[in-house]
Amino acid sequence: MGAPLQKIGFLLGLAPFLVVVFSWFTNRFLENLWILALLIGINLLVTLGLSRLFKNNALVLELKDGIESFIKWFNQIIVAIALAIVFIVGVGAIKLIGTLSGKRFLSIRKTKKSTWINVSKKKSNFEEMF
Repeated sequence: MGAPLQKIGFLLGLAPFLVVVFSWFTNRFLENLWILALLIGINLLVTLGLSRLFKNNALVLELKDGIESFIKWFNQIIVAIALAIVFIVGVGAIKLIGTLSGKRFLSIRKTKKSTWINVSKKKSNFEEMF
């Protein structure tokens, strides 16, 4: 993000999430719902409406690039959190339960004799093989 308008677009993309977090912690989500709707409407107007209406306008394109950079940044955070949760819950809990119960998940144990026959390299009769 180099241009100041891209930074403003990044903050414009961040603003609805800040409103949600602030409203959630102050227990005034329904009171601040109009602000959230206004900010989401501005984001949609910049990304969908104005960018198609003014295709070569540098102001709109830089704001759109800033909002898109926020979306990419936010997506990376969500993916990292989701993968951490999956790893901790999925792998860590199963490993803990397995060690407490005494199970080994990826160990290979030979339980019975093999059904394969040993074939010698010399020529043998066709009926002997089948």
